[in-house]
Amino acid sequence: MTALASPVDTETFGEYERPADAPGREPFTGRLGTEEFPLEKGRYHLYAGWFCPWAHRVTLSRALNGLEEYISLSWIDNERDARGWAFREGTGEDPVNGFEFLREAYRLARPGYDGHVSVPLLWDKVANTAVGNDPATLALSFPADFDAVIDPETSTAPPALRGQIAEVERSLHLEHTGPAEWNELLGGRQYVLGERLTEADIYLWVKLIRFRLDDAAWPELAAYRDRLLALPEFAATTDRSTY
Repeated sequence: MTALASPVDTETFGEYERPADAPGREPFTGRLGTEEFPLEKGRYHLYAGWFCPWAHRVTLSRALNGLEEYISLSWIDNERDARGWAFREGTGEDPVNGFEFLREAYRLARPGYDGHVSVPLLWDKVANTAVGNDPATLALSFPADFDAVIDPETSTAPPALRGQIAEVERSLHLEHTGPAEWNELLGGRQYVLGERLTEADIYLWVKLIRFRLDDAAWPELAAYRDRLLALPEFAATTDRSTY
């Protein structure tokens, strides 16, 4: 039976504290397209959070590559107390398991789990277990694990460009990157790697859209940001009020 969690209450429950890493708290690192998690339409579900850049990357890739038939999507509430991420009225119920708290999904997949609970979480609705929640693994999974069903001409990660995409990701992971580095990365092109939108643009987007950009100082970046936001997939997966 579907339920909603009570409102955030830090006075009663306290603030959330991330548990230290320990045995039994390792992330889930399954990959789709394997014997354990075969590619089947309607089989998978993505738990995401509007606020989370890692979840943002996956929801954008899902939309741009037309994977909605394979992976349904829902959102957790944007705030939490010590009970962790929850399903509340503002973002809706858990349509898969009817849980109040995301931790319940983790404990269903790994009984007794007491580690960090995060999004994105990819869920197998048939096996009723977690596929993956490790950001690095999921970033590689979308859309590479769907090569068998995505047209390489429209994929945001065509095999021929994956080396360049990985290099962009590494550069964006460097600490203290900001508009100067992003502007140099864009290099006056329509998209990061030229005339084609790729995962490299997704990686830049989740940083750029969370930054208070001085449009007058960085007109090319501002134009790039506005050009992407005009695309329906970017508009539908971006909520700047949550950053």
